[in-house]
Amino acid sequence: MPSELVINATSGETRVALLEHGTLAEIYVERANDRSLVGNIYKGRVMKVLPGMQACFVNIGLQKAAFLYVSDVQDFSWEYGAFMGLDEEIDYSRARNILEDACRDKQSVACRFAALVYLNGWQVENDSARAADFFKQGCSLGDMPSCAVVGELYYYGDGLALDKELGKTLLKEACINGDKPSCQKYKIL
Repeated sequence: MPSELVINATSGETRVALLEHGTLAEIYVERANDRSLVGNIYKGRVMKVLPGMQACFVNIGLQKAAFLYVSDVQDFSWEYGAFMGLDEEIDYSRARNILEDACRDKQSVACRFAALVYLNGWQVENDSARAADFFKQGCSLGDMPSCAVVGELYYYGDGLALDKELGKTLLKEACINGDKPSCQKYKIL
């Protein structure tokens, strides 16, 4: 009798107990009138990015979108890494695959983070051209920080063919669409 899951559900309460070798290892109780969304894992789609606040709204299928700060994700990534046995090291190859899939599903922020993996050479060969492709895709999906970064790559010819006009155009587009750091960079070009 290695592990056993015991579930007791009534109209007002659900109790789940995990027994390991006949001993209670974990117990969860959820009451119908006291449900919490905090601490649950949701699959969602980023609907609006607020770069100035370093936050975003995420559609998780509820009446209102969830609000997520970047620090919540960063803090969680270390917890997730420890939970997955990564010993506080991020498995960038697995993260890269997840991000690339999300980018193909048209999640603009995922495109930006996939690009950063290639741009920074995190467990892959540094590849500015591949990073630029992901930044361009993120930009085309409305992620203004992606527009700004690929604009800088073109403007300075960092791993890409030097194209100052295209670089300025992309930085200007990001600025017009509310990315304040892009406005500052555009002004000095």
